[in-house]
Amino acid sequence: MKRLSLNQIFFNLISIVLCISAVVFFYLIFDSQKDRVLSWDEVHYQQAIQRGIVGNALETNSATLSQFLRYSYAKLVSDTVLLQKVIQEMPDEQEDVFLLRHFHPVLPVYVWILCKQISAENWIVLSNCLLLSLFALLFYFYLKSSPLPYPIFYFFIGLSILFISPIFASTFQTANFHSFFSLSCLFFFLQLQNFKSDEQKLSTQLSLSFSIALMILMLETYIVIIFFTSIFYFLSFRNQPQAIAKILCFTLLWVFLLNPSFFYTGGSLKSWAYYTYRIFFASNEEYQSVRLLSVIKDFFLGHISLTILILTSLFALVKNYHRVENPMLLLLFCGFAYLLFMLPFALYHTYLMPAFLLILLASLLIIKSLSDSFVVKLILVLCILAETIYGFVTIPFEQIRAKHQAEKKEIWQIIQLAQQTPLPILADASHVFNYYSQSTQFKKLRTIRESHPEFYERVHYQNLNRYQAIQNQEFGAIILLKIRNYTTEDFEFLISAGYEKITTENYYLFVKK
Repeated sequence: MKRLSLNQIFFNLISIVLCISAVVFFYLIFDSQKDRVLSWDEVHYQQAIQRGIVGNALETNSATLSQFLRYSYAKLVSDTVLLQKVIQEMPDEQEDVFLLRHFHPVLPVYVWILCKQISAENWIVLSNCLLLSLFALLFYFYLKSSPLPYPIFYFFIGLSILFISPIFASTFQTANFHSFFSLSCLFFFLQLQNFKSDEQKLSTQLSLSFSIALMILMLETYIVIIFFTSIFYFLSFRNQPQAIAKILCFTLLWVFLLNPSFFYTGGSLKSWAYYTYRIFFASNEEYQSVRLLSVIKDFFLGHISLTILILTSLFALVKNYHRVENPMLLLLFCGFAYLLFMLPFALYHTYLMPAFLLILLASLLIIKSLSDSFVVKLILVLCILAETIYGFVTIPFEQIRAKHQAEKKEIWQIIQLAQQTPLPILADASHVFNYYSQSTQFKKLRTIRESHPEFYERVHYQNLNRYQAIQNQEFGAIILLKIRNYTTEDFEFLISAGYEKITTENYYLFVKK
């Protein structure tokens, strides 16, 4: 075994110290979030968890693909007769496990169910700790699989960049599907590299097909990674039709074994149809708040170490193009392709986590292989050190913890105030209030339009106008999130209907006098 030089030992030790500091920084952020209120999505995921592995795997009490397509068609052509007929056939919207997963696949829910069996209160923390451990393991094996020895420095530098990243922090503080998908992408590219070395070996075909099945059952955006990988594969690698056919068959088998309902409920088709409708037929209103320049700025300027790493790796690529290997380019190509695809829909930082991971890993491999110099290592170390110190100095960990505690207290105060009436309560985020109050008193307010919200109630796939019901004081209270674009005229309507306005930190509460 080749002995390490003093230079390598020095940088390895420095990278370990940096990584420990970054982990401490991440832990402080993680710990400051422990008292937070479950998010809009997480409450729905919690309800999906309650359906169990069998309920999610078989999607019992969920709309079939035929029902979903007929419902979508009736909505598009405004066929009210067909719409009412289909709605009567469909299961309860609030019990549909596919809707509770927000149109996402099943595999992350399996993990959450198992974690909840271990710890009912800390299932999110437990699942994220499991993911972080697997992340570190796969990250190391991928770097180790490249030709050059001594991946220790780049392994710890990569982890340091991850742990001080706002995207990484926001992704691994919550229950979301993007963290699982990021992990499955990493596993997929590792197996693809093994497959490339021996395409006819059965074990590599099975492993690659399993990794593809994992991606398919993690997040519906798997199609983006598979599409761009296929383009790159057929342009750059040897074409082996028989091996590809076997992988396709094995993938379908794995998917069936892990999620039998995938084929007869049409999970991915329903997801794509849903997003197609929202983007092209619903004026893309949900994503109109996304500001591309702001998202791009946050991605690059919010991660200075990653940006320096990317620029250095691109310079190394241009300078040493004759030494470039396909795995590096594939990761970089897919990472930027996924980033460009997701930018218009990036309502939250977590959406960009898979792109962040692939670009980071590609840049590390490029630097490791093409520009492994003292100066480059020193620049990376100084950037990460500066970014970590800046984070420790500027992020108010105690204030964040206090803010989340106040938000939870606010939820309970609203519940106690609103429940003084026996009447139903029309509420924004009604499922969150029902979850914490363990009741069904809070009814789902549907705003209809993001730009000019209105007062509708969502009842079994239908939006029912509740203006007259409000005027008749049929609701004990109306709860509105402050982030909605309700106007002064809307507030005056509620006050004139006999409701008293109470303002909290995040909500407007209108209580019947």
